[in-house]
Amino acid sequence: MRDKKHVFKRGLSLFLALTMCLSLLQVTAFAAKKLPPVIAKCPYCTTEKHFVAQVDPTCTKEGIVAHWTCLSGKHNFYENTPNVEIAGQVGRIKPLGHKEVQYVPQIPAVCEKVGYTEGKYCSVCETYIEGHEEISALTHTSNSEWVTDSDSHWHTCINLKVDGTACGEVLDEAAHSYGRDGTCVCGLDHEHELVWTRHESDDGKHWQACSANECSYVTVQADHLKVDDSGVIHTKNDTTEVWKCVCGLVIQEIGIVPDPAPCEHKWEYTVNYSDGTHTAKCSMCGAVDTQDHTWEVQLDQVADCTQGSEYLAVCTGCGHRDHRYGPRGDHKHDYTYVSAGEDRHGYRCSVCNQIVNQKKHDLEKVDGQNPTCNEEGYTQWDCKTCEYTRKKPIAKLEHVFAGTYEQAGTSKHAKVCTEGHTYDAEPHAFDEGIVVKEPTCTDDGEKKFTCVCGLTKKEAIPATGHQYNDKGVCENCGDEKPVEHTHEFTVHVATASVPATCETVGKDVYKCKVAGCTERWTFDLAPLGHDFSGEPVITESTEGCMKGGVKTWTCQRQGCDATKEEPVDAQVSHTYGDKIAEKPAACEVPGMKEHYECEVCGKLFVGTHEVSAEDLEIPALEHSFTHYVPDNNGSCTTAGTETAVCDNGCGETDTRTVAGTGEGHTVVVDAAVAPTCTETGLTEGSHCSVCGEVLAEQEVVAAAGHQYDDGVTVTVPDCNHAGATRFTCEVCGDSYEEADSPFGHEVVSYASVAATCTANGYTGGSYCSRCGSVITARTVVPAVGHSWNAGVVTTQPTYYNTGVRTYTCARDASHTYTETIPALTYPGGGGGSYNPVTPVTPVTPNVPVTPNNPVNIPDANVPQGSTPDGLTTIEDENTPLGGITFVDVTPTDWFYDAVQYVFEKGLMLGVSDTEFGPNLSTTRGMIVTILYRMEGEPEAAAAPFTDVEPGLWYSDAIGWGAANDIVNGYGDGRFGPNDQITREQMAAIFYRYAQYKGYDVTARADLSGYADADQISEYAVEAMQWAVGVKLVNGLTADTLVPKGQATRAQVATMLMRFDQEIAAA
Repeated sequence: MRDKKHVFKRGLSLFLALTMCLSLLQVTAFAAKKLPPVIAKCPYCTTEKHFVAQVDPTCTKEGIVAHWTCLSGKHNFYENTPNVEIAGQVGRIKPLGHKEVQYVPQIPAVCEKVGYTEGKYCSVCETYIEGHEEISALTHTSNSEWVTDSDSHWHTCINLKVDGTACGEVLDEAAHSYGRDGTCVCGLDHEHELVWTRHESDDGKHWQACSANECSYVTVQADHLKVDDSGVIHTKNDTTEVWKCVCGLVIQEIGIVPDPAPCEHKWEYTVNYSDGTHTAKCSMCGAVDTQDHTWEVQLDQVADCTQGSEYLAVCTGCGHRDHRYGPRGDHKHDYTYVSAGEDRHGYRCSVCNQIVNQKKHDLEKVDGQNPTCNEEGYTQWDCKTCEYTRKKPIAKLEHVFAGTYEQAGTSKHAKVCTEGHTYDAEPHAFDEGIVVKEPTCTDDGEKKFTCVCGLTKKEAIPATGHQYNDKGVCENCGDEKPVEHTHEFTVHVATASVPATCETVGKDVYKCKVAGCTERWTFDLAPLGHDFSGEPVITESTEGCMKGGVKTWTCQRQGCDATKEEPVDAQVSHTYGDKIAEKPAACEVPGMKEHYECEVCGKLFVGTHEVSAEDLEIPALEHSFTHYVPDNNGSCTTAGTETAVCDNGCGETDTRTVAGTGEGHTVVVDAAVAPTCTETGLTEGSHCSVCGEVLAEQEVVAAAGHQYDDGVTVTVPDCNHAGATRFTCEVCGDSYEEADSPFGHEVVSYASVAATCTANGYTGGSYCSRCGSVITARTVVPAVGHSWNAGVVTTQPTYYNTGVRTYTCARDASHTYTETIPALTYPGGGGGSYNPVTPVTPVTPNVPVTPNNPVNIPDANVPQGSTPDGLTTIEDENTPLGGITFVDVTPTDWFYDAVQYVFEKGLMLGVSDTEFGPNLSTTRGMIVTILYRMEGEPEAAAAPFTDVEPGLWYSDAIGWGAANDIVNGYGDGRFGPNDQITREQMAAIFYRYAQYKGYDVTARADLSGYADADQISEYAVEAMQWAVGVKLVNGLTADTLVPKGQATRAQVATMLMRFDQEIAAA
């Protein structure tokens, strides 16, 4: 044994010397220490030990310290004390963290290729540690201008590549397509050469098509129009009749036959089921006549709440029979309220079992319980009218800390509230501790720690060790320094060791076995972790037929009372009683299907499926009386009777009155009259039309009373006028209105504009920015005219050439005009006397017309007239046409071009001769009338609205719009022709008009970027998406559409111009 130690020692010394030579590092004092010998086998499982080298940590992962382990892998031992088992986990080395980090700049994304954000890259672990997130590849972005050649057009992508050059990808290339106006979407113009054409098979249609090469434009197909040789609608005035179409097709050519003699018709009838008529066809001459049925009606079935009345109608002409049905009768109930759910109650009808005449519960607070910190409270309301009860829970209160704690196991404590409840369990929080026993050179000291809850714990303070002086004597205790030796840490110091627990780190302390040596070796012991390997305790809970519980495990380690819980899945376990046999239904008594009932919870089942009592109910039978037996006969004044026994076998009888052997009663049904909101009704009755006897008396049904809605704005208030809100009864439509106060003006001032030589000026004025009303009207200041000087000779005349005199306006030197100075003549004219030219003094005109001074506006003194349609007519031949002179529309206004366009097209006029009113509102009737006139004012049906009378200026337009589904009204029979139109109503009307015209309406814009998109009415959402998509409507701001805002005249003019130029022309 001594030889082995000697060999080991020599080998260790040689190893240390070699290491020192290679690394040039200083050997520490520990290198001289002698490690305890390695026991070859594990003392626990007797398998061989082997050494596990240290696993170095990486930037992000822990390392593992070197250690010994047995072949079974169950037991580990310290590297330097291989005879001491490691309790718990092998020691870990903290991650190094990223050391060599490089900044990586952003890689921009380009078309169809992803990029990456800037980031940081660790070159040690070759990992991006921050940023470097993928940037989605760009989609191609089209430029705004078309690129064209003779055949097609396209856009190119304007996105930049990484090198800064444009992508240039060709996008949406398409062949040219010319619209009705001969313009392609790319702007290329083309003049249509239209010719008539038709199908060779002649299907009754013709159209016009452009004959130019590569143009596919055609007009809409239309029916052939019959005209005679003169080209007008044909009328019979000859022995031969010829009908031709405008396209040249001869449609018909026949001779005129004289009218035959009148026929004595013999009619055969055919019933027309579609329109309530019959057609009479003469069997002699074949003449056909369509006539309305003439009905005789008799009652077949009396109405109740489950079925309406039924009548048989027979035509006296053709004999056609028709069954007609009246409304259902009233419900029957005893005026006792029953609950119909959480919100309402009503009467239960004894006939159909429905709950009718529902009203809201009349709730009254009747009970309650205040919440505590351990239990919820509640408030209870009962309906005063029916049996309904509602409970509303109140959340638990927060605990109020009383300042004390209770222990919650060995490692935690819990707070105690003022009500004595514990809550918020948390781990102990110990203070920094106080020293209760100072350590010495050889003995440990002791430190005491106290938690806020009062619990204490103690920890050892390691012995300080001797501090020897040069003489080898400890300066603290006086002990002499022992002879230098090799430490053998084999003596376990139990008092200094702290065992590891489930959740805390422990330590093992060993001291050198050499007498007098105080050196110690300390090892950390990893936490053991909880041992939940024992059998769990199952706590069962039962709620009705649902059986469940909780499994609880307790840590098996000594001194630890930690637990973990898992729920036990609840299982259903019903206890079925005997099968309950089916109970057949009888007259007026419902039956019950075969089923089972749980004896514990009372639930009902068919087989294994749970059902409700309503599911099991077999509806009660209704009495069936078919075989009546006469009791006695009567007369008109004394009715007879007959009786029938119910066919279902319940024994119930029914006796009814029948006509006697005399004349008998002639029964006339007195129809039921339904009650209205203000008037009483009547139940159905009957009387004899011969003797007048009342056979079934009509009973009065009380009036129902109005049920008004929440109100609809009828007239929006403006600056000068009050608005109105209409409240309408949801039953009868009766309504009343309440006034809404006017806003008052918001005044905006116009600056004055000085007149120039040729242009009119304007005085200052003001208008309301809210309603557009003119408050102070602007007046025209006439152009002041030129003030010409005496002129300057700018080109001297000679004997051969004329000269030029130039006149300059004193008000504006840029305005000039010239006169010709005659050439000089020789004295005597060819030898005659010399006559010098006398300068000509120019006449100052009001508005000179010269090539250098074109006229832009009429002079104020030039007379002007007005045509019948309200468009201004300039009578002076020197005044240009096509301009607008409204004082409230200037060239700098955003709507100037639109106003000029609609004014020149005759679509809109001014509100006066001098004002357009761009900020005034527009009515619904005006908009439909404009579209009607654009369409050429075709023949129109009467308007189907209660507030549109015939003969008014907008009546035909609204009738035409309704007939073609362009306008729909408010849904209550009204159109509101004088109501101010909103922006969303405008969009909807233009959308439907575009559909009517057959234009492309597939465009859709994403409205999610507008904050008020949710305010668009449901009927107008699709229309607004289209209108924004084709730029017919823009937002009033970058993120608002204001769909319910009033559309001003300027906005309407702009929409009309865009529609006519961009949509109708597409």
